[in-house]
Amino acid sequence: MRKPLLAAMAVALSLFTLNSCSKDDDGPSGGGNGKKAKITFSVSSAFNKAEGDDFSVGVGAWNSGGFYVDWKVDGKTEKGTVVTVGSDYVNGGKSNVVVESVQDFASGSVSISSFNISGAPFTVTYKVEVDGEIIDEKTVEVSADDADPLHKNYTL
Repeated sequence: MRKPLLAAMAVALSLFTLNSCSKDDDGPSGGGNGKKAKITFSVSSAFNKAEGDDFSVGVGAWNSGGFYVDWKVDGKTEKGTVVTVGSDYVNGGKSNVVVESVQDFASGSVSISSFNISGAPFTVTYKVEVDGEIIDEKTVEVSADDADPLHKNYTL
């Protein structure tokens, strides 16, 4: 009686082990039938965080499995997260910063915002692309006199 019970437990353990090692097609890499995004932006050298200038690009997307996708910021990979590029990164100006999705995604969003409290005017240039198609492309001057600071949201 003891041997059949041990044999049954061994078979169950083997099946459990084999099943738990199977490939999960809906994992963090997703299904692969989504889209890719690329956000390129520049902030002029007049940008000065110490004078109250502020800038932020936030981008996030998830795949069909519900997992956040990876992003590259100027070639450096950020794994499975929402990416924010802020004032510290662009302080003193930064040209042609590229934020792009590493994997395909099902849905996502990007937010671009900037304001100037008391410093010299500075310019922000940006382009938002999905699958190579330009969604929006603008150059905006941000000055302390602006009653309406730069704030744009896009669904990817």
